[in-house]
Amino acid sequence: MIDRSADRLAVRPKFLAWLALAIALPVLVHAVWDYVEARGLRARVDAIRAKGEPTAIDQVRPAPSLTDTNIEAARLYRAAAALASNWNSNAYVALDPPNNIMRVAPQNWSSAQREQANRLVSANSHVLDLMDRATALEFLGFPPGTDYSYRFAEVWQLEELASLRTRVIAVDRHDGAVKALHAQLLLLQSMDREYPNSLSWFIEVISRDLALVVGRVRPTDAAFAEFEAVLAALDRDSRVKRVFLAQRAEWLSNGSLNVRRRVFPMLIPWAAIRRPFDLHMSNSVADVLTQNLEYADLPWPQRLEPFRGIDLGPLTNQKDMRAMVQYAAASTVRQEARNAALVRSARIAIAIERSRESNATPEIPKLIDPYSGEPMRVKRDGVSYTVYSVGPNGRDDGGHDTLDLTFRPVPPANP
Repeated sequence: MIDRSADRLAVRPKFLAWLALAIALPVLVHAVWDYVEARGLRARVDAIRAKGEPTAIDQVRPAPSLTDTNIEAARLYRAAAALASNWNSNAYVALDPPNNIMRVAPQNWSSAQREQANRLVSANSHVLDLMDRATALEFLGFPPGTDYSYRFAEVWQLEELASLRTRVIAVDRHDGAVKALHAQLLLLQSMDREYPNSLSWFIEVISRDLALVVGRVRPTDAAFAEFEAVLAALDRDSRVKRVFLAQRAEWLSNGSLNVRRRVFPMLIPWAAIRRPFDLHMSNSVADVLTQNLEYADLPWPQRLEPFRGIDLGPLTNQKDMRAMVQYAAASTVRQEARNAALVRSARIAIAIERSRESNATPEIPKLIDPYSGEPMRVKRDGVSYTVYSVGPNGRDDGGHDTLDLTFRPVPPANP
C-alpha cells in the first residue's frame, strides 16, 4: 500500500517557482519604475543646467558679497522690523473695520482714529528712525545665516507703520510726507531685492499713499524724480520668470522626497517603498514648472491666458500636488499683472504731475496695460484726472473705481 501523506506534505517545485515569481515580480517592477523615474529626473536636471538655469535655490539667490555698509543696512532693517512686530504696543491691525485705521482713508478718519494714528506714530518713532537710517544705505540682501521664518510678518508690520506715518503727515499737508513716502518706496525696493514676490504686499498701499501725497502735499519735481526712479526699478516684467525659476529650483532641491513619519519605520521602509512615486511626482511637477517658465516669456496679456480659470476647487481635499503648484503659479501671474498695472498707473501720474509743475505739455510714457496689451489709459475731467488699467475683466469701464484699476489724486482738503 502506497503512503500518500508524505506526498501531500511535500513542497512541489512548480509551486515554489510561482511563489518566487509572485514575490520577485513586484520587486522587479518597483526597481524598474524607480530606475526610469530617477533617470528621467536626472535628464531633466541636466537639460535645465544646459540652458544655464538654476536647479538649486542658492543658485537663484546666491549669497551676496556684502560690504560693511550693506551689512549695516541689513542690521538696521532687522532691528526695525523686530521692534515693529511688537503686537502688544502695535495691535492696531484689527481684523474688521472700522477699528482698523489702515483700512480707512485718512481724510475720513474720525477724531478717535486720528488720535490713535498720532499716538502710534509717536510711540514708534524709534522704529521709524531705524528704518530711515536703513533706507539711506545700500541694501543688497541679508547676510547668510540670518534668515528666519517669521521675518515676512515683521517686514509687513514695519511697512504698515511707515505707511501710517506718511498718512498722518500728508493729511495735514506737511512737506515731511514726501520724505516719508520716499522711505516707504525704498523699503519696498529693498524687500523686492530680497523677496521677488513681496511687491504684492505693499504696492496697493504705496499707490494709495502716493495719491494722498500728490493731492495734499504737491511734491517738487526733484521728489517726483526720486519716486519715479524707484517705481521704474520695480516695474520689471522679468519678475514672474524669476519667481518661477525660484519655485522650480526649490522643488528640485526638496521635491516630495522627504522621509515620511510612519509607525515602525525600521520594519517597513516607507521612504524606499514610496521613492518611485515621489520621483514620478517630482518629474511631473518639474514639467509643469518648466511649462510655466515658457508662459512667463510671453508678453502681457498673453502671459495671463494659460492661467485664466485655474482654481483648486475640489482638488484641495485630494491634495493633488500638480494642481496646487499650478494654482500657485496662476496666483503669482494674476498678482503680478495687478502689481504692474498699479506701478504703471503711478508712473504715468508722476509724469503728469511733473509736467504740471513745469507748465509743460505732459509726455505720458507709453506703458503697456498688462490686461489689454494696449497703452495705459488716462481720463481727464474738469477737476483732475484718472490713470487706469482695464483690470482683470479686460473691458474699459471708463476708469471705474472698482471695475478698473485706477490712480486718482486725493482731492485737496477744504481750506
